[in-house]
Amino acid sequence: MQDSSPALAETALPGARVPGEPVLFRLSAMSRAVLMAMLFAMLLFATAQHMGGLFGKDPLFLDFNVFYMVGEYVWQGRVAETYDFGLFAPAQDAVNGPDQGFMPWTYPAQMDLFVALLALLPRWLAYFAFAAGSLAGFLWVLKRLAGVHFDAALVLVLPALMVTLLTGQNGMMTAALVGSYALLALRGTGSGSGTGSGSAGVPLGLMAIKPHLAVGLALHALMTRRWKVLAVSVAVTLAAVAAATLAFGPGIWAVVAQSARDSGAYLAEGRYPLFRMSSVYAGLRNSGASADLAFAAQASVATLALGLVAALALRRWQPRRLLGVALLSSYAVSPYNYDYDLCALGMALALLLPDAARFAGGTGKIALAVCCWSACGLAVFGASVPGRFDSLMAALSMRGEFPSIATLGYLGAFGLLLCYAVKGERAARAGTY
Repeated sequence: MQDSSPALAETALPGARVPGEPVLFRLSAMSRAVLMAMLFAMLLFATAQHMGGLFGKDPLFLDFNVFYMVGEYVWQGRVAETYDFGLFAPAQDAVNGPDQGFMPWTYPAQMDLFVALLALLPRWLAYFAFAAGSLAGFLWVLKRLAGVHFDAALVLVLPALMVTLLTGQNGMMTAALVGSYALLALRGTGSGSGTGSGSAGVPLGLMAIKPHLAVGLALHALMTRRWKVLAVSVAVTLAAVAAATLAFGPGIWAVVAQSARDSGAYLAEGRYPLFRMSSVYAGLRNSGASADLAFAAQASVATLALGLVAALALRRWQPRRLLGVALLSSYAVSPYNYDYDLCALGMALALLLPDAARFAGGTGKIALAVCCWSACGLAVFGASVPGRFDSLMAALSMRGEFPSIATLGYLGAFGLLLCYAVKGERAARAGTY
């Protein structure tokens, strides 16, 4: 099966201009310049936070500090200690102070090779290189994928970008990877049906650092018979695993597996910041449901999401829409789905906004914007605002009185985008699109 049936093939490459194509909204040149300047200013501010003693204060201990610490441990020959919660928690406390929270390290060992490169630089420079490179890659892929819908896709995931820049997380990097997969697949370079190069398998294989966020794309490649893509992705993953095994020894995988089990126990105990997660599991646990019930619901939702991708592939949906739904479904699979991970929602929006712009009325556009911002980190900023809004956000997102707004936002955005995609597919098949 291929997703490029002549009867249903897209008439334009991603990012191409279509005369008269409606858009959700468009920024003026000045507004776009101000937005880019704001993102760059946040990048510089966050870089400054990693300079010791700046502004007369100690540097903040953020997510990137953990990346850098692990990189330092690699060069000290102590990387296995980073996967031991009993050893790594006190090490973080020594830097961050007691009772400030623990950030477990559960990444596959190939990620250790990457952060080791960062630790070769001073921390502030390492942060700047990592964040600036991730932001540039994200914007480049999003622009090529979204075309005239770039402004809307960027603004709708702006909270996730801000969270990622301020914490030094890898959401923009992983979003660029999944977006690259979509871009290459849509351009036909990854068709994998005997003529394609399979190059879309490279970003798919690199996503093995967070495999739970690429399940929908792997299923997409399988259902559309992209054999070369799958072969390349497996080869890339195996090469990275082999490099990590050679660097750290085969025993590293046992401690990685133990760390994953310990992380699951942390999640079941509610020790992660659930209000920042958009998964069904987090939403239910945050509203007081038991871990068993929340896990069962998450498994059901994941099955439904992946089943949707398979069903739409069998119905031979147009490539752009099928990829957009596959991306959305990938981020509905895992209980671990933080606000910064939803930078990738921008890539799904890039694929599905043509339908939303055509079929969403004024109320639908507002609803989509509210859902996207709620999913992408609005709770983080709301919880930091003093006054009544702070109390409201705490009640809705942090005190276990209501499902987290991130979960409700993501489910709402998923439902709206799927609804518009269905309308677009029906119109395309009827020849009225």
